[in-house]
Amino acid sequence: MKTLTALLALFAATIATSEAKVLVYRGTSTAHTGPLNIRPTVSNLFMVVDTETSQAGFIQFFASGGKRLQSVADAISIQMANAAIAGGRSATALSVDTSTAGTAENFANALFYLRGTNATLRVGGTGLTTLNFPRVFAGSNIRTGVANGTGFFSEERYAFVYQEAQTVTANGQDRAIIAVLKTLSDELKAKGFQTP
Repeated sequence: MKTLTALLALFAATIATSEAKVLVYRGTSTAHTGPLNIRPTVSNLFMVVDTETSQAGFIQFFASGGKRLQSVADAISIQMANAAIAGGRSATALSVDTSTAGTAENFANALFYLRGTNATLRVGGTGLTTLNFPRVFAGSNIRTGVANGTGFFSEERYAFVYQEAQTVTANGQDRAIIAVLKTLSDELKAKGFQTP
């Protein structure tokens, strides 16, 4: 009995000190934009989600004009919702409303939304090594508005897949979301993707 109590105490201490912090996803984006004559574009992305602070950061990387480029976005606050779905499962949705109030000549409305069915993900090498969160996210970012009298729109579709090895490494080194984004950006630079 003493052995069981000691094991349970050790297990509880391990869980308390080793909670997952960041999750790394890699994916693609297809964008349709206006004004007219702007063709749909496809790019690759990394998304890093910090489950403790409810933040997400993104790196977009692509080829344009014979150059390999990357764009790193600062981490932003996101809203996370978890809901029951059919078959006794659950899903997580991430969203951000980036709309800005304005006038008829200057305004911007936008909603970023991703959803995925939760699964057991390996997120660390010691302590708490799993987390119930989506392995795959799909969603969109819809924007429209007017800037100085000129209308615009952007419809982006996303698909992201969980990157276990990069997540386990990041959590094993207890790196914050900004540090993970920098590491990913540095890896892309080594592959020739420069910031404009």
